[in-house]
Amino acid sequence: INKRDDNVWADDCVEVRLTPDNGKTNYVLALSASGAVYDARNGDTAFNLTAGDWVVFQEAGEQFWTVQMQVNLAALSGNTTPKEWGLNVARTVRQQGYMRRQWSHDAQSLAGYSRLTLSAVERSPVTATMDWLPSTGTLSVAVQGVSDTPLTVSYAATPLGYLNLFSEGEDITNMVRATGRYEVPPPIQSEQRIPAGEVNWQGKLSYVGEPVALATLTVKDDAGKVLSSRAFFISGSKIVSSRIFNLPSRREMVAQVFLASESLAGDDVVADIAIMKPDEEQPALATTINGFRGIMEEKAIDVSDIAIGEYNVRISLTKQGELLGTVNNQWFKSGDPPWLGNDIGIVTEVPKPWTPVKKRGNRLSVWGREHIFTRSLLPTSMRVLDEEILAGPMRLLITTAAGTLDTAVVRTPVIKVDKTGVRATISGKAVGKGLVVEVKGVLEFDGYTDLKFTLKPVDGKGPVAIERIVFEAPFKQQYAELYDDSNYNLFSTHSGRIPAEGMAITCTDTVRVGDAHRGVQFFPFFGSIGKRTTDTPLTFTPEAGAMRLRYVISEGVTLDSPLTTSLGLIGTPTKPFDAKRIRLTGHAGPNVPADLKEKGYASAAYWSAGWSTFKGGTGQEDGYYHFTPEWCAGLAKNRKATWEKEGKYATLYVVPGMITAQTPEYALFYKEWDGQYFEGLEKYLRDVSQYRGAEVRPAGRWTAVDYTKRSYQDFYFYSLDRVLAAFAAEGVRVGIYVDCTFHDGDPAPYRQWMQRLYQVVRKHSPDGLIIIHMSGDRRMAIWGLADILVEGEQYSANWAAYIANKPELTFNDCHPTVLPLDRMRATYTGPMWGPHQVFLSQFWTDTRQQEDDKRQETGDPGPTYYLRMRYSTGLMLAHDTPFWGEFYGTGAKEDVWVQRARWGYDDTVEFIPYWDARKLLEVEGAARD
Repeated sequence: INKRDDNVWADDCVEVRLTPDNGKTNYVLALSASGAVYDARNGDTAFNLTAGDWVVFQEAGEQFWTVQMQVNLAALSGNTTPKEWGLNVARTVRQQGYMRRQWSHDAQSLAGYSRLTLSAVERSPVTATMDWLPSTGTLSVAVQGVSDTPLTVSYAATPLGYLNLFSEGEDITNMVRATGRYEVPPPIQSEQRIPAGEVNWQGKLSYVGEPVALATLTVKDDAGKVLSSRAFFISGSKIVSSRIFNLPSRREMVAQVFLASESLAGDDVVADIAIMKPDEEQPALATTINGFRGIMEEKAIDVSDIAIGEYNVRISLTKQGELLGTVNNQWFKSGDPPWLGNDIGIVTEVPKPWTPVKKRGNRLSVWGREHIFTRSLLPTSMRVLDEEILAGPMRLLITTAAGTLDTAVVRTPVIKVDKTGVRATISGKAVGKGLVVEVKGVLEFDGYTDLKFTLKPVDGKGPVAIERIVFEAPFKQQYAELYDDSNYNLFSTHSGRIPAEGMAITCTDTVRVGDAHRGVQFFPFFGSIGKRTTDTPLTFTPEAGAMRLRYVISEGVTLDSPLTTSLGLIGTPTKPFDAKRIRLTGHAGPNVPADLKEKGYASAAYWSAGWSTFKGGTGQEDGYYHFTPEWCAGLAKNRKATWEKEGKYATLYVVPGMITAQTPEYALFYKEWDGQYFEGLEKYLRDVSQYRGAEVRPAGRWTAVDYTKRSYQDFYFYSLDRVLAAFAAEGVRVGIYVDCTFHDGDPAPYRQWMQRLYQVVRKHSPDGLIIIHMSGDRRMAIWGLADILVEGEQYSANWAAYIANKPELTFNDCHPTVLPLDRMRATYTGPMWGPHQVFLSQFWTDTRQQEDDKRQETGDPGPTYYLRMRYSTGLMLAHDTPFWGEFYGTGAKEDVWVQRARWGYDDTVEFIPYWDARKLLEVEGAARD
């Protein structure tokens, strides 16, 4: 259950909310007094629920809730009790590619019901539970319920010797510990007397012994009758355990040493680490960890001077000079793989269609935009598509008791452009009484400007009490028409028209202000600077011929050391609108007729030829990322026939921050890439500088990594470069489909990944499309390099959840409510962003919108379905925004793209929107029925 979402249940369903429990990190599940259980045989109400019918609890350490329902069978209507009931709660709907859950309810379908099966179970009024936390060596026990007599609770952890576990009598020599002794410690046990009445008791044991132990918990009444008991093996907390991982780019091995219990920690604990060749007695490298502040300490060890190969890492732990234990790990020192440190895709020259950054005095120009810094650390002027959009300088206003420091009243900053025009650097400072603000920034070829502000006391003196920090940007009135916050939640977004009287709102980390053709997108990241008391820090205030954006960054911070924050901005659109490139490619993936294929038309086969899921040239199995030349050639040949016969080209499916753990590289680099450790991963370490196969690899599973890491990008684009080169060698057109981008906050770390992707695709497939499935993520500082932005998927599930408890609304209300005209213009209008936008059509293709099962079976969804289809089609056409997957109707595709291609395009024809100032068009309302 998504803790952030409000309940979205139908009226006749049990309401479920998660609410904070006195500020603790856990949550409480509560059920309202509404709800009903139905007889699954006929759908009749079997009984109504009340809050008292439910018992809800969560086992310690578990991640799921247990809900017990109590039923008074004697109160049921009818003569018989059904063995199976339908519990009318809700089922989940998971949108493809998204981790968040939505909830829905379908009163017309039994699929909307959970199943409840009754069986005769004798229950005790007293329950006992146990939980074992191996990281701390803690056994937690609990007893709950109601008892008429006092209770005796006995609980213990009894260590077991080798012969207790294996009665066959095997040799125990391998069980001898590093101390030279094999000792079984005595059991740890306790007993508690609990008074009669309501019972809610908890207790703990600390077990530090190394052998496996049997944990037991028994509850007896005064007569000695066992009311409840639990027993299970606990793994045996070792005195010392360890984990080894690599940081290959830094030539370091990291040893993590774990204590069995935090109670062992102290300055008197020492870990001696020796790295040895398997056949040698003397260590190749030795070091120590002196003192443990907690249950784990780690040490990074420089291993650049030892030879490639296999090693044993022996770690001995002592406390006050007494040996606690020794543990051995296997470790492999790898050579540098061929991809490490490569510059594939790194931008060294300005890529087309952008133009180099040009400097003229204090003016910096890129394609379509000009930035002027006149005695200011921020732009005093921004011209976008030959129009000035600002009514005055952008500025930071920093107020202290000594006055206000204004970053627009300084010397003009020093501006330099590199030789190739890829980027310019901007540096300057503002000095006030007791306070200095320094700026170091870059402006790159696509117009993204990243400004880092450092606030510090003058000459290191301090502290400085800052009363308020405010960012301001005044816009000319005509260019402060629309606002967009790229908010995924369609019911909390403020995207749309900026009211003439202004507005005050909360702020996301992406803000665009402009009209439907030009504007500025800001990325304000000020969270590190002090506190903010206002709930609506972002305001728009009308002035004479202008609208002033004002963002309250901080309302109180004491500065006693330098503090750095950043502001990003980019003028939109970010690149020329390339409609012709898009028109040559169908969005639905149909077979291209021969007459159009001869004219250069092609169809992108989205979702196919996934380069990251192929094991070889023909199979589509869990694969690996270390691609051999033979593998790459096989993949290209696999797609060649489709390209030549049907005119379809592959768009290789990419999830930037996902990788399969089957790759040998992952075993070495997972920590450096912020990936997840899998038990046994170290068994698959190999010298990846020589490795070319997949004979040895971990179990297949997908895991997330940080795709901003340089070594991961080196590996990723080295592999992608080889794949795309193989397609080019076969003469097969290829593009990229980027799904599930998994990023937030400051766009700067993610820009290089997108720049490298653009360079590699254009290198091998100059007309191959780069498609971003972003659904709400309109950060043009990253996605401005793409060709197509696929948008709108987030609305379908959001709307279905929203109307679940609003019977007055139907799917016919979705577009007028979710995408009113002002919001459409603020988010999806034609060339506003630069990359071409296409809209997903789930509003009217979602199967939940079928009017009834019968029509769904016959393939006719009914008249309201077609009403939605016509409405959404007209809405998108009026904004020059095509559909993704241009299919209409049900069950059959009408290839509209093919029809339009045969009709022909005239690129000299101008699209005139209905809001155009020339008043050539008018919008007239019409009844929606």
